[in-house]
Amino acid sequence: MVFDLKTGKIPNWYNLAWLIYGLVLIGFLKGGKGLILGIFGGLIPVIGLMVLFVWGVLGAGDIKLLGVIGVFVGLDVVWIVIYSFLLCGIYGGGLVLTRIVRMLVKSSGWKYGHTKVAFSVFILGGFIWYICKGGVNLGI
Repeated sequence: MVFDLKTGKIPNWYNLAWLIYGLVLIGFLKGGKGLILGIFGGLIPVIGLMVLFVWGVLGAGDIKLLGVIGVFVGLDVVWIVIYSFLLCGIYGGGLVLTRIVRMLVKSSGWKYGHTKVAFSVFILGGFIWYICKGGVNLGI
């Protein structure tokens, strides 16, 4: 998240390092079955969210980060993706409401513009939400 906030990117070396660590850890702790679930957990967001990358809505680093998280949590990565998008939607709704209030107070027209957001903030929020709901059991 820090990289994303500072530079607008999540470095490939960062995702790769965590991917390797995750695969080794899960393989060691959970064996072959856990490793297979970790691989599927890593592929789900990468394949499922690729459309958003193609449309320019989501960055490749965010998708890779969700893939790395999927290696650690397996198929539960779907919940983290859902929670992350819900948090982003709440933020977006608040942003729209703020713009409407400004428009009404200043009696100015709607000024359309894009707001870039570091989605990794919402990924972190989604991961924390997942943990609070009782997720993450690596067997440690």
